[in-house]
Amino acid sequence: MKPLSTSVNESTESNLKSSEIIRIVLPYAFVGGILIILYFLIMRFTGHYQITGLRSLNYLIMIPVIYFAIKAYISKAHDRSYLKGFLSGISTYLISYSLLSLFMILYLAFADPVLMTYLYNSAYPELQLTPVGVGALLIGEGIIAGLITSFLIMQNFKDDIRKAAWCHKIF
Repeated sequence: MKPLSTSVNESTESNLKSSEIIRIVLPYAFVGGILIILYFLIMRFTGHYQITGLRSLNYLIMIPVIYFAIKAYISKAHDRSYLKGFLSGISTYLISYSLLSLFMILYLAFADPVLMTYLYNSAYPELQLTPVGVGALLIGEGIIAGLITSFLIMQNFKDDIRKAAWCHKIF
């Protein structure tokens, strides 16, 4: 059995590593969130919000954001690993989509009830969509897209992670 002090130190070290990931990717996550909010507003005010296929451009907007967030994590973090790089991409995506989700909840509830009525009428009747329901769906979309996008982008950084781990073992 480990002494309590070792357990507490490991817990603190783990929290520091998690906060390091968030500290590094937070600027990228805010930029991503702002970009997809601006994209939504452009779609809304140009009248293209009803074309659901254009929502897939959110993913194209987020690809460079996730790429640069992971790249920043790999170049700045002290203890790099594939899993932590992967988590940095997911964290960036989730924070960005959380910003979009919060914005959409407030926007649909207070600024544009006409759009909320449109979404309610065009969704499956079983969903009984509310602004909070739309926000929850966006978070789910962000989690799934974040997993897929981060995994795909991490394939570009496998060699960098191996080199960093190899250098860490030698020195």
